[in-house]
Amino acid sequence: MAEYNHKRVGKRITKPHLIRFKQIEPVPEVDEWEVATSTNISVTGICFNSQKRYSVGATLTMKVSNPLMHMESGYVGVVVRSESSRKLANFYETAVKIEIEGEEERAAFYKEIEMWLAKEGES
Repeated sequence: MAEYNHKRVGKRITKPHLIRFKQIEPVPEVDEWEVATSTNISVTGICFNSQKRYSVGATLTMKVSNPLMHMESGYVGVVVRSESSRKLANFYETAVKIEIEGEEERAAFYKEIEMWLAKEGES
């Protein structure tokens, strides 16, 4: 099986977005939401600093708030990397690959990211 290349491509949204997330697979011992701000977002994934290390392959449900458009979107993603932050003590730089089933859903997601990028360019 080919190894997943977690270096994302495409334009990145660099303005911070509030992210609420929790692990859904494997089922955690404690079912709680964590809150973070994004480091960057692209059409393939989201990077953020979490308070705990997540196992590669863990599935997270996420709610991302866009402060420029006053909207919240929900996603499911798979952790591709979670390692000690080089910038923040006691945090982990976590990268999640967005999982979207179906062409219509993917097209809607791409359109949403493009809207966010356009709005970010206006501010």
